[in-house]
Amino acid sequence: MIGRVHAVSGGTVLIAPKDNAACFGCLKSCHEGRILVSAANPQKLPLRPGQMVETENSPPGLLFQSLAAILPLPAGFLAGFLLISGLFPAAGEGARAAAGALGLFLGGALALVIRRRPPRDINRVKRVIAGSPD
Repeated sequence: MIGRVHAVSGGTVLIAPKDNAACFGCLKSCHEGRILVSAANPQKLPLRPGQMVETENSPPGLLFQSLAAILPLPAGFLAGFLLISGLFPAAGEGARAAAGALGLFLGGALALVIRRRPPRDINRVKRVIAGSPD
């Protein structure tokens, strides 16, 4: 992501993203200038407000987000299906499928909660593109 430094506080930088057609999640908010993205500054670059910077995503953060988006759904389905089978051995396929569907729904809700709380420092400043506002 490319953006303009809005504020610097210790090792954290607030960045106003530049309009980016590849960003589909919050594109409208970015165009309206309402979004500030937090990024770490692990290289301790001398940043100041107004500079244009490029950020990158940390591999552990991307892995966490990927697993948090994918795993809760099938895990919830499997847990619901197996739980009803263990608690009620005489339950038919319909009851097992319904419990699996409920588990799938709960897994999706869990994924949504996890998604709304992204890990800290998933973004980090890679380099300075321009030293002053253009």
